Amino acid sequence: MEKTCSKCGRNKPASEFYRNKGGRDGLRTDCKACVQERKKRMEIVRPPTDTIRTCTKCGQEKLIVEFPFSSIHSTGYRPHCLECKQDAGRKSQITRRKLLSKQPGYGRKENARLKKRFKTVKSMVQHLKESTPCRMCGGKFPYYCLDYHHLDSKSKKFSLHRIRSTSKTRALKEMEKCVVLCSCCHRLAEAEKRGDFHASKNTQKVRNRQIILQAKSVPCVDCGTMFPLPAMDFDHVRGEKLGCVSRLTARFGKTRLLEEMAKCDVVCANCHRIRT
Repeated sequence: MEKTCSKCGRNKPASEFYRNKGGRDGLRTDCKACVQERKKRMEIVRPPTDTIRTCTKCGQEKLIVEFPFSSIHSTGYRPHCLECKQDAGRKSQITRRKLLSKQPGYGRKENARLKKRFKTVKSMVQHLKESTPCRMCGGKFPYYCLDYHHLDSKSKKFSLHRIRSTSKTRALKEMEKCVVLCSCCHRLAEAEKRGDFHASKNTQKVRNRQIILQAKSVPCVDCGTMFPLPAMDFDHVRGEKLGCVSRLTARFGKTRLLEEMAKCDVVCANCHRIRT
C-alpha cells in the first residue's frame, strides 16, 4: 500500500508514515522524512545561561534564565521576565474576580470553592504529618500531636496549623522550611530558642512561678514519662476553670493558685492533646 505525502508530494509505502488514530487510514498525511525536517527547522538553540537580556516590560537587564521558556520565540525565552509575568497574572486574576463578583450567586460559589480547597489542603497537611515520625525523639503520633517547626523563624511566612486560604503549592513550599516534631519536642525546641525566663520584679509572680515549676516536676499522669518543665501542662479535670494556671501567677495569691492547681492533672503536651 502506497500513499502520497501532503508536503513533498511523493508516493511512499505506508511504513514511511507515522500513525494517526484520527486519520481515515490511521496514518499521518505527511511522511516521516517531512516530519523530521520540520522538527529540525523548528528546533530552538537556547543561548548560554549567563546571557544578559533586557526585559521589554520593566526595562531591567537580567540573566536569560530569569525569563520564562517559550516554544514560539527564536531565543527559546519570552521577551518579558518571570517577575513581570507573575505581576501580570496577579492583575489579571484581580480583574477577573472583580468581574465575577458582580454576577449573582458568586459569593456562595466562591465560599464553597474556598472551603473545598481548605479541606483538601488541611487533609494533605495532616496526612503528611501523621506519616512522618518526630525528628527529635523518633516517635510516631497522631497528626494532632505533631507540629511543623520552622528551622529559620525569619523565613516563616505563615503557620501551617492555622491555614485558612492557602493553596497546596504554598503549603508545600512552607513545609520545606520545617521539620516535624511532636508537641513535647516542639516545646523544648522553642524553649531553647527563647532562652530562660526574664527576671521579674513582682515577688508574688516569682513565688507563684516557683510553685508551678515544682508542681510540674512529676511524671505525666497518663504515660508516666518525665519530661522537662516546658513540655508539661496542667489539664483541668475537676471543678470550674478560672484560667490557665501558667497565666495566673501575677493575678492570684498563693492560696487561690493552689486551689486552681488542685483542679488539674499534670500531663505532658502530647497526652494533653490526646485528651482534648
